[in-house]
Amino acid sequence: MTDEIIDVDKIKAFVFEQFDHDASGHDALHMQRVAYWARKIAIDEKEDAQLAEITGWVHDCLDDKLFNNIEQQRQLLSETLQAAGLSSSVIQHIINAIETVSFRKQKQTESKLAQIVQDADRLDAIGAIGIARAFTYGSTVNQPMYDHDQKATIDHFDDKLFKLKDQMHTHLAIQTATERTEFLKAFYDQFHSEIAEVDHDI
Repeated sequence: MTDEIIDVDKIKAFVFEQFDHDASGHDALHMQRVAYWARKIAIDEKEDAQLAEITGWVHDCLDDKLFNNIEQQRQLLSETLQAAGLSSSVIQHIINAIETVSFRKQKQTESKLAQIVQDADRLDAIGAIGIARAFTYGSTVNQPMYDHDQKATIDHFDDKLFKLKDQMHTHLAIQTATERTEFLKAFYDQFHSEIAEVDHDI
């Protein structure tokens, strides 16, 4: 960004208002963690840290699994960012970036900003926090922890979480994801070991 004076607190307040009561693992504290890692990665990559942090704060504001009216959300987000002091061009850059972050949509992240925020978001899906979020989300959609006959939350590890390490774009994210994936694997193995013991005995 240029010499714009940005009211980041206004953006944070907007995010907490939007997400504070979320129970699916996409609450305001998830946004805070993504903002933190986006800023940290941007610094390591010698990119605009404040822009990355702001984009991290708002990265789920246009997620169609969290909001029904995306056009209304886009307008609300744009107005908030403008009121916080961001120019129209920067707002569009942020919106373009967050529209490519989702793992589910599998869109190509063309900008460095999008890559940084996507990495930060994916880091929050692995490690101890990622495990907690996976089971939290599974509970909100009435998915069992494990089930031999239907899709269950533990299957999410193979379907998505173990793959994230190899989909990171930045050096710091790759390094951190490698460490967190080891933790995921240890949990996964222990989880299945405990299940196998029960299945074998009863």
